[in-house]
Amino acid sequence: MTTYVDFQPSSTATPPFQFQATLDSVQYNVTTTWNIFGQRWYVNVYDLSGNRILTRPMVGSGAKIQGVLTWANWTATASLQAPHNVPVGSVANVDVSGTGLSYDGAWRALAVDAATLTFSLQVDPGRYGVTGNVSQDVNLVGGYFQTSTLVFRTGTAQLEVTP
Repeated sequence: MTTYVDFQPSSTATPPFQFQATLDSVQYNVTTTWNIFGQRWYVNVYDLSGNRILTRPMVGSGAKIQGVLTWANWTATASLQAPHNVPVGSVANVDVSGTGLSYDGAWRALAVDAATLTFSLQVDPGRYGVTGNVSQDVNLVGGYFQTSTLVFRTGTAQLEVTP
């Protein structure tokens, strides 16, 4: 079950903004701290004994870019109206929405060029040249936790925890 936590930052509050999250079936304390030099927030994950597990810059997710989606040979292509900021040749977690078809969902997409993403789609959506929205999810705890995600949604100012 996905949990949403409203991000209510304060660079002077003691203790800092914090909440508990279950990640890979284990309970952790999550705090955010403001780094004055970097001029950004950082996410810190601690075990319940107070040992720091990781610290990561709080990178936002969820900026939706409109584009046209097509399908051929089990591959969907999203031709976007703006750059997606995924390095060409890299794979990123993206969310497609607004088509009302099988394009919609969470996908691992390959950046073909600055405004084109492709992903495997094993079901023919039945319509091509459909307008939809694509957003990139940045998992703030990726590489440490195996199945859980922690995403900061800039549009809603919420942290999204998926165990």
